[in-house]
Order: sequence, then structure tokens, then C-alpha cells
Amino acid sequence: MTLSLTINDKTVEVLDGATVLDAVNASQTYLSQLCKDPDMKAIGACRTCLVQIEGTRGFPASCSVPARDGMVVRTDTADVERIRSGVLELTLAMLSSDAPAQSAVASAIRGEGEYGQLTRAAQHYGISGSRWQSRERQETDTSNPVFSIGMEACILCARCVNACQEEHQFIGAIDFLGAGNTGRIGAFMDKPLLESICTTCGQCLSVCPTGAIQAKTTISQSVAVDPHSLALSREERGEESGVNLKKSVSTTCPYCGVGCGIRVQVSDDDEIVAVEDDPDNRSSEGMLCVKGRFGTSFVHHPDRLTTPLIKENGEFREASWDEALDLIADKLVNYRDDNFGTLCSAKASNEDGYIQQKFARLIMQTNNIDHCTRLCHSPSVEAMLASLGSGATSNSYTDYENAGCLFVIGCDPTSNHPVAASRMRRAVVEHGAKLIVVNPRRIDMCDYADLWLRPYPGTDVALLNGIAKVVLDEGLVDEKFVANRTEGFEEWERVIHNYRPERVEEITGVSANDLRRAARMYARPPIPDKVPFAAASPTSVSPLPQGQGTGVRGYAGSCLIWGMGITQHTNGTPNAHGLLNLALVTGQLGFPGSGVSPLRGQNNVQGCGDAGCIPDNMPGYQGYRPEAMDKFEEAWGGQPLPGIRGLVITQIVQSIGEDFGVKAMYITGENPLLSEPDLNEAAEKIADVVLPATSFAEKDGTFTNSERRVQRIRKAVEPRGQSRPDWEIICDLGRRMCRKLGLPLEDQFTYRHPSEIFDEMARLTPIMSGISYDRLDKEGGIQWPCPTPDHPGTPYLYADSFPRGPRAMFLGYEQGPLSDERPNRRYPLILNTGRILYHWHGGTITRRVPGLLARSPELEVSINPADGEKFGITDGQEIRVTSRRGELTGKALYTDRMRAGEIFIPFVKLSESAANFLTNSAFDPDTMIPEYKVCAVRVESAE
Repeated sequence: MTLSLTINDKTVEVLDGATVLDAVNASQTYLSQLCKDPDMKAIGACRTCLVQIEGTRGFPASCSVPARDGMVVRTDTADVERIRSGVLELTLAMLSSDAPAQSAVASAIRGEGEYGQLTRAAQHYGISGSRWQSRERQETDTSNPVFSIGMEACILCARCVNACQEEHQFIGAIDFLGAGNTGRIGAFMDKPLLESICTTCGQCLSVCPTGAIQAKTTISQSVAVDPHSLALSREERGEESGVNLKKSVSTTCPYCGVGCGIRVQVSDDDEIVAVEDDPDNRSSEGMLCVKGRFGTSFVHHPDRLTTPLIKENGEFREASWDEALDLIADKLVNYRDDNFGTLCSAKASNEDGYIQQKFARLIMQTNNIDHCTRLCHSPSVEAMLASLGSGATSNSYTDYENAGCLFVIGCDPTSNHPVAASRMRRAVVEHGAKLIVVNPRRIDMCDYADLWLRPYPGTDVALLNGIAKVVLDEGLVDEKFVANRTEGFEEWERVIHNYRPERVEEITGVSANDLRRAARMYARPPIPDKVPFAAASPTSVSPLPQGQGTGVRGYAGSCLIWGMGITQHTNGTPNAHGLLNLALVTGQLGFPGSGVSPLRGQNNVQGCGDAGCIPDNMPGYQGYRPEAMDKFEEAWGGQPLPGIRGLVITQIVQSIGEDFGVKAMYITGENPLLSEPDLNEAAEKIADVVLPATSFAEKDGTFTNSERRVQRIRKAVEPRGQSRPDWEIICDLGRRMCRKLGLPLEDQFTYRHPSEIFDEMARLTPIMSGISYDRLDKEGGIQWPCPTPDHPGTPYLYADSFPRGPRAMFLGYEQGPLSDERPNRRYPLILNTGRILYHWHGGTITRRVPGLLARSPELEVSINPADGEKFGITDGQEIRVTSRRGELTGKALYTDRMRAGEIFIPFVKLSESAANFLTNSAFDPDTMIPEYKVCAVRVESAE
């Protein structure tokens, strides 16, 4: 429904629910609005958006007045302008007399003067100064290495506070301190921001209207800045910067699987100077984390490879593209079939991955194709394919906010997927959802949890079986869902029969009472008071799918959310099945606010699998069935294709050097020297040729995020040096190989633009047949399945059926050995590994971002103080951690987040070694994922 209003004699239309300020903005009439951010609710604090409304008394703040049909509004009467001018004068008086100007970058991006929107408002209304005395200068908080909070230019509008608290991030690192003339913005107990719970997401900076919160340097400049100097203010560093912006490019963040929208700000000299959030992106809704907003300076880093390199006599030398690709082609013609393997990149685009697997299958005649999902979520994919028929997340991020319960297990969303974590916090804080956290380590989400379960590492199968046993015993089964939409229940039930809560307590260390609470909370979550839409009662949204049979449930949906703490185990596949069984027995699938949600790590790990970069399926998870093979063979020039499962990456690496093993590899955008579980073994394989590829910011394409949303990436800057997109490199190599082999297939590698690659992939892949660049550019991201051009995409799966057939499958597992390796007297501690907020995986790119490195410059080994005392280690001491395979050094970090007997080391390589020098190379037999999460170690002084 639309409403019609008259603004200064101009008629405008707005949607029902809009405010008068929305109507004023729609009329393109300038009106100051210092406390109202376009992406946040009205605060009504600055009183500068005053208007006069016909038929009403007074001069209300237009941001707080709902628009009504037929309203007549004026922004320019003498009375309203007089009052607004007075308010602006008082606001100007809040600036310190020597307040610093807004940064050149911020001014250029926003097109505003030295104090941003305040300067613009004053100039528009002809106000040159204030008759009132300015505030005394207050100290600027420069403790954060990425941005400063300076009260000299602060007008206490509350935008930053709201963005940090209830509007976006739900973190609450900053708030109002003091009152009156001493009022200010600061952290709890007036401590430096660096000592607060601030995550440096920059949401406060993005909404500040005056430049009081400023980035300390531009993204392109930061590559040359000593990270330790970033703790100084801009004035202390003596920096002056004039920036002219050439363009703003909407694209997708290159870090995690959340798929946040970003707007890359590019200067006249073709440098990325800033990154802003994209409020139109449906995955992130205007939020970003520290890496997305401040972590792209690696694009300009001098360490970037810009020309091909060939190794001769143990040393690399520069080469031309022709020389390098001819050498590769000359060598690879001798290593076709099972002699060849390829590792694709989950940081590359869908188009890159599609071409890489096409090259391997069509030219090299092998299915030895894999990517990093093998090392993170392959048990999730394998279990979901077996039980449900699809290896993808079943729901959307919006379902987190529509759920009555979030069951978060084996992951640390605050560190790994910060924007998704913000939506989880919103569900709890604003919508009243229940939160269950399952993690041996205390994570930030525990602060919001109704229930924290802390099992011993490696006992997840028993834990999940025990919760399921309570569901059975207490009549919490969704009997109609089980009867109508599942199979294998009786066999599974026989397994679960032996997992009484008291027995599970002995195995896991989790109390029987907490197991019962978790089962009730997940199976029958109460309907939240403030659920965004009535997902808790599906019949009020739309009738439940035929066959689900639950009617008006009387309780809300639940979302199961998990990460690599579930999968990176020798029993990773049984762990994943335990989660799926819990969703099936309670019927928590197939409607809004429910679902199963493995949080994917890399930005395009979902898309890499979709594109066919796996050894056991063609693109779109089409197996090696005759009809699928015939389709691809016909589309790819009639050449026969290999139709048997290939090797996974761990098998490929193990086979190198064996008589019948892989003799040659093509690796894209991955570093096995950091990702393999036993790096002492992997280090023996070193590249012979290295080719310079473009970054996400230098090419066009698509990524697919964790919620199956296909999104565009767009070229923002020119490629550095001679770097080229991966798809273009492989196509060039493919054509050379065809000529050398005499294959009439050169036309299969002659694409002019990645959109042509996507069109081919969509044409051959039913789940994406309805998606195109044209639709993505016009509509934004689209979630597959999207079978036709008029299909809107699919926000949640399994409403009516499962890809494996009409019924999902229960598959029960017993709790096996807790780990392939347990502590003993020589190695008395259990090592756990994972990510940290300020770095990404091995740190290859984040270690080249000075601001991120300044926030986390050293490898820290988290250890319980009791263990520190037991082993003679002090907080902050340099220590050595040793396993049966290797050792590394780092600083001891005393923390009660760790239970006695367990330590935590991040993946990132911040010392001479990485965590994978320690980890166990034992595998989950079903998926060959390594045992990254549990191994035995000892600690000692490194001095």
C-alpha cells in the first residue's frame, strides 16, 4: 500500500509504514537529520529534522512521525527554520574549539565538509558559527589500532551507540558516559576502547555524522604503515591525505561464508581507499566485521605476485605468460588420468571453479578434484547427502531471527562468522529466542546463552544421542513428521536406547539435567514475544506443507548451527548424523525459523562444491549417472569423461611419490603447506611454477554463500602487474593442451567474459538454471534451487520433500573412541584449534593487513591458569608446544575460557610454525577429513 503526501507543494508517494522524514527524502528536499542513519530506527535526539504539518500543533521531528495519506508537510516555514537554526547553533557549540577536521577519505566518500553532515547542515541553512561557548577539548581514544574515537567532534547523536548495541551488532562495547557538559561516548568503566569488548567492526565509524570516529589510515595507505604506529592518532603520525574518489563498486566480501555485501571505494589512482557496508545486501543487511571493512589492503600489498615464476636450480625466476604456460602444457601432457590431481579454491569464483573442474575432467581425464571443504565440512556434506539428499544449509540467516531456539554447537560465530553472530544475538536480545551453546571452550556466545553444555572433546556422538534419548523418553517426538517424512527410525531408535542421560553424563561430563533441558528447549522452544513474523505459528504465514502434519504447533522452530568443532574429528560424519537425527525426530525442518545450518568457512566454499570441484559429483551434485554424463559429454564437445570417483585432497597428497600415485598437481588459491594436517609431510611438495592470479577486487564473477545465495562480485580495480583471473589462465592453458594433444576442443575454452561461463554452468545445472548475471544485477543475490528464470529462489529447503526422495533417512551411530590420540604422561594436554576474529585461517592475507596484525600480532596459546601453574608457565611467557609430530612456540595466555587439561591454538601462522605442525593426520574414514581438533601435546618454557 502506498501513501501520498505533499512536501513543500510537491506530491510524493511512500510505502505504508514510512515516516514523514522518508517522504521528505523521497521528495529530494534537503532536511538535516544528524541522528537518523538511513539503516537504523529513529532516535529523535538531534531535533534538526523538524517540520510543520498542516492541521497539527508544534514542530515535530519528522523521523519520529508516521506518514499518513494526505499529509501536507512544510520544511521551510519561517518558524520551523528559526527553531532548526537555533538547534544547529547549539549543536555546533558541542564541538571543541580545536576539533580536528573529518578525514579526507570520509569527506570524499560522503561528499561532505570538514564535520560531515553537521557542516553540510550549517552551510545549507546559512549558519557560520555558534553564539554559544564550545566544549572543552576531551581526550581522543586512540587505543584501537584501526580507528579513533574523538569527542572533539562528537555531538552525542547516539548513532554509534545504537549501531554497536541494538541496531546492528548487539555488542555493546560503547555507551554514554557522564552527563551534561562532560557527557561523552566511551567503553565500560571509561577504559580504553582496546580493553573493551569492541571487535573493531567499524559499525560506529560507518554511521558517525561528523567524523568524530575516524579510520587512522586509508586501506591502500595501510600496506606501507608500521602496524604498531597505527595506535597513534592521525595528527601524531603527521599524515595528510587528499583523496578524490573515482567510483564506488558494489561487490561481495572475500572472507567467510556469510557473503556480506560491500561497497568498495576507489580513488582516482585506482586504489581501494575504503570499504563501506551495503544495506541492500540481504545476507548482511548493512553489517560488516573488522575483516570485511578493514581487511582488503592485501589487494595492494607489495608481496602480491605480479608475474609468472619458474623454478630453475632450486630458485624462482620471472617468466612470460607464454613461457610459463607452454612449460606447464609440455609437462602435463605426460600426466593425464590418475597421474593428475587438482585442488580448487573456495576463495575463487564459481566461474573459476567450474573451468578448473572442466579442465581436469575434459582435458586431463580425471576426477581427482577437490577443494577445502574436505578439510572443514565434508562430514556435514556427506551426512546431509545421505540423510537428506542435499549437502547445503537448509535455511536462511533470517531464520535465525525467526527461530524460537538456536542450537549452536562446535563453532565460534563471533570469531568466525561475526555478522551471522550479530543476527543470532539479535534473535536472543530483541526477539527472545532461546540459545543453547555446545563447546568445550567458553566462547563469547556463552554470555547470551540460556544453556552452555561443555562436553569433553570427542564425545559429541554420545551427547547428541543422549539429547535424542530424552526427546524419545519425554514424548517430544514430532510423530507425524517422523511417520510421514522419514525412514530408518526403528533402527536408529535401537541405537539411541542405550544412551540414558546418566550414562551420557559419565561419557561427556555434561550433567543429565542439562541434557534434559537442552532436549526440551530444542524440541519445544517457546514462541518468542517479538518474532519478526509469525514463523512460530506456520499456519499464520502459510499452511504447512502437505505431509508434515503438525498443524498449529504451539511452539516455535529451532535452528541447528554447527562448525568445524563437529566435523574435524575422526568421528566427524557420525557427529553430523547425530545433529541431523535430532532435527528429524523433532520435525525441525521445512518451515521458517527451523533448519540445519553448517556455517561454511570460506567465502565460496559452497559455490566451489556447486560448481563441481569435488571428486564424486559433476556440477550441481549430479552424480556419475549415465544421463548426467551424457549431458556433459554432449555439451563439452562429445569427448568421453571419466565416470568413477576420484581421490580427495588428503589421498592425493598421500599418494604423491608412490608408484601409482599423483605425479602432477594444479593448485589454485590454496596453501597445502598451511592446511594439511601433518605439515612436516606436506612441506616436501613445493611448486615448480607459480602463476599470478587476480584478487576478488580485480575481476567479475559470482560467489555463493552459506545460505545458498549466489551473489555478484564486480571488478573494482585493475589487475596488479600481469595477474589474470583464474578462469582466464586455465582457459589459456586448456587451449594450449588441446593443440599439443590434438584434441578438437579449443572452443570449449574460448569464453570472453565470466558471464558466459555462468550461463553454461546454469544451463547444465538444474539447481541454478533460473539464475543469470542479468537477474543478479537487477534483483541482488538469489538462493538456489532456482530452476526457472521466473522462480524467486528458495529461502528454505524441504518444505514438501527431500532431494533423496520423499523421505529423509535416520542413520544412527554409536560413540566410538573419543579420539585417535589421547593424553598420557608425556603428552598430558588436549589441543584444540580454530580461528580467531582478527585473522583468517593461516593468515596468508590477514597478516598483510597492518590493522588486523596490530590487533593480533603474536601467536597466543590459551591455557587455563591451573595448568600454567602445574607446568611452571606464567602468563605471557614464551612457551613451546610439542606433539608427536612437531612443535611450535607462542605466548601463554591465561584464560578461564579453557578447561584444565585443554589448550587452544589458532590456525593462523603468527610464529615460525603453524598449528598443523602439531595436529594428527588420522582421518574420518567416511570423508577423509583430518583430526584437527583433538591431539595430545605438552607445554614447556621456550627459554
